Amino acid sequence: MSEAQLKAKEIVVQMQYQEEPLNFEQAKKCALKCVNQIINYVPKKVITETEHIDNPIYLHLREVEQEINNL
Repeated sequence: MSEAQLKAKEIVVQMQYQEEPLNFEQAKKCALKCVNQIINYVPKKVITETEHIDNPIYLHLREVEQEINNL
């Protein structure tokens, strides 16, 4: 199992078991929102679009996002 697959599962499980438990699909939606917020956090003005896309953290988060969708 890849690091991205492990991280995707970890995030979804963390979202699922809050004070009020969520069902799996709700937890997936929350996890995707969380990952998207992180992806979009880096201001576009700070780095160019090409640097943003080539950034290893950005690439890893996109992979995690795909793995959440695959769950």
